[in-house]
Amino acid sequence: MKLAASTLALPPLQHGFLLPVLAQLGFSGIEVRPERCWDHSPTARDAVHYRHGAEEAGLAILGLDMEDEISLIDEDIQPSLVRLESLSLLCRDLGGRTIVLGGPRHLNGASLVTAWNRCRLFLDALLPRIEAHGTVLCLKPLGSLRADFCGPARECRLLTDYVDHPSFGLMLSARSQVELGDLGHASFSAVRGRLEVFHADEPEDTPLGPDAIGDHEDFRRHLAAISHRGWIVLKQRQSQDVLGQLEASASYFRTSYLRQDNLSLIRRQSRIASNMGSLT
Repeated sequence: MKLAASTLALPPLQHGFLLPVLAQLGFSGIEVRPERCWDHSPTARDAVHYRHGAEEAGLAILGLDMEDEISLIDEDIQPSLVRLESLSLLCRDLGGRTIVLGGPRHLNGASLVTAWNRCRLFLDALLPRIEAHGTVLCLKPLGSLRADFCGPARECRLLTDYVDHPSFGLMLSARSQVELGDLGHASFSAVRGRLEVFHADEPEDTPLGPDAIGDHEDFRRHLAAISHRGWIVLKQRQSQDVLGQLEASASYFRTSYLRQDNLSLIRRQSRIASNMGSLT
């Protein structure tokens, strides 16, 4: 599994000097929140410049994380279509792949049937456009306070299965699993081989640590059980002591998500391999 950090934890706009620090802390990637990186609509030149800075620091950019509300069910699809196509271009120029939508998803008076139909029509229009960019849209599962349309992981998965398009993917979030009370293995098992990214986050995006509400060691066991080899993103809001909190959270993050469960089995397998080698 590959560890990444969200730019949500970094000071807004001027945080380039911290990118090498993230690499030193064991991260190999970053997930970009555009408002933390630019105070304007970023151009292709802005994206390439940021990408080069990340690469020089030894970090890959896996994609974007968006929490502003982008409707998928408006009768007039054009504004959201333009917005998401521009985000896909930004993601491409950054060298990323995934666009995670974690903003509120509300019916706003529409019936469920109307909402699902509008959503399907919207995705039919959007996905071929972003496929050309090499990007993948993922809906973040959301708790009931933030979504009354396509909130739980199972509904996101049902929509993804129904649409069945290579540019519409799946992601999971520790925060969402906690808020939804969805703490078993079913949601993980259902996305085996298809999980694009996992957010290691807490309710209210509080820093990760020993007092975490979510059982992150258990989340790692679920991820290991489905042989997830992709990105896990440390997502937390900025604290006053940026460096101190990053170091503390990174240590807890590594311990929770990179630890081995069955060391005795691993040691036994190593001894067997060593003995076999001595016989050849």
